[in-house]
Amino acid sequence: MRVLITGGAGFIGSHLVDAYLNRGDEVLVLDDLSSGKMTNLDHPDSKKFKFLKFDIRSENLEQIVQEFKPDLISHHAAQKSVKDSVSDPFNDSSINITGTIRLLEACRKMNQPRILFASSGGTVYGVQDFFPADETHPLRPVAPYAVSKVSAEFYLNYYCSEWGFSATVLRYGNVYGPRQDPKGEAGVVAIFCEALLKSAPCKIFGDGTQTRDFIYIDDIVSANLAAEKTLKGFQIFNVCSDSEANVQKIYALVDGAAGAGRKPIYEDARKGDLHRVGISSKAFQSKTGWKPKVSLAEGINSTWKWFKTC
Repeated sequence: MRVLITGGAGFIGSHLVDAYLNRGDEVLVLDDLSSGKMTNLDHPDSKKFKFLKFDIRSENLEQIVQEFKPDLISHHAAQKSVKDSVSDPFNDSSINITGTIRLLEACRKMNQPRILFASSGGTVYGVQDFFPADETHPLRPVAPYAVSKVSAEFYLNYYCSEWGFSATVLRYGNVYGPRQDPKGEAGVVAIFCEALLKSAPCKIFGDGTQTRDFIYIDDIVSANLAAEKTLKGFQIFNVCSDSEANVQKIYALVDGAAGAGRKPIYEDARKGDLHRVGISSKAFQSKTGWKPKVSLAEGINSTWKWFKTC
């Protein structure tokens, strides 16, 4: 199978490249390297995939898609920082909305491939009415990043209904694991790992009781492979661990894995941060038989070992 991965040099995308290569697929990676890294693509079968440094907003995208003729598109290219989306909503919408439309238009002019789209279960529901939120929960995006993800979902729905596309939206929980960039504000596990390695202050914003659904990268990869079974028409699923963990617990697990015995520093809560996020992947599990397998303690231990040796 021919697989095109946008954002394939990034944290999640590069792990998917590994999985598709291990499966024997022919892979084309598009990434502008604004946040992705070529070192993430150091795979034993690296000669079996093609890499193009490329901005998905480019008009040349149509030519690339038509020449490669992918059977599957894994769309992970994105502006992923909530903070940056607030300071520059124009850039956020340009990449996350316009870039997605550019990709869909390129697909419209060929034999429509199947599309998996990475969305954000941690932001699109906003302040929740109930916990855990399933896919029926009202959408209340409270930051430009979340707005752009929701907008891209609606465009995917339009192209599926109007042009016969098949697309599945995967609304991820907070993904963590090896290769995660510690400079991203959502990557709290990676941030703590790097701070402990550098003997830098480990900061917790607010009182540390704020919760998220943390899911290990290996479970995200297996979910993407399982999601191929769903690719008919347009569908949306949460992909998560189905459990909430607060920041205090995350820090305790990272500190324990490191054997550091250090206390964190508490600072004022960041404006606009959601205090509680809890989502459910029951619909996806029922549809595909997929289940998250990596516990939070196991995942954090593996992540720490990677940061320590990388």
